[in-house]
Amino acid sequence: MMEIEILQEIWDHFVKTGETDERMNPIVEKSWKKCQHNGLDPMKGRGRCADDKVFQSIRAANKELLEIALPVMQSVYEIVKQSHFLLVLTDSVGYILETIGDMAVEKCLRSWSLSKAPFGAI
Repeated sequence: MMEIEILQEIWDHFVKTGETDERMNPIVEKSWKKCQHNGLDPMKGRGRCADDKVFQSIRAANKELLEIALPVMQSVYEIVKQSHFLLVLTDSVGYILETIGDMAVEKCLRSWSLSKAPFGAI
């Protein structure tokens, strides 16, 4: 598994030049190229945030989903931890309800604040 710093360098190079790296996973490369082809701007895809009251109501409306999904997410995380994965649980419209992942990945995604659930980030 590639270190997060190398992945960040590859991403930065791709965003600046549009060129991919031979070390990339072909599935990730295809996804990046598809986004690029469709004109998605990686610097503008941060989503909107809900205020705390709205966020709490969204979590309350998804209480059953959270109760079922969180133990499964924790089990999956125990298998993939230190693999640079971030598990993200969203509701049916894309509000981020919960994340579990490596600290290195979470640091890269500081703009995804659970207390201000991004909308449309996924």
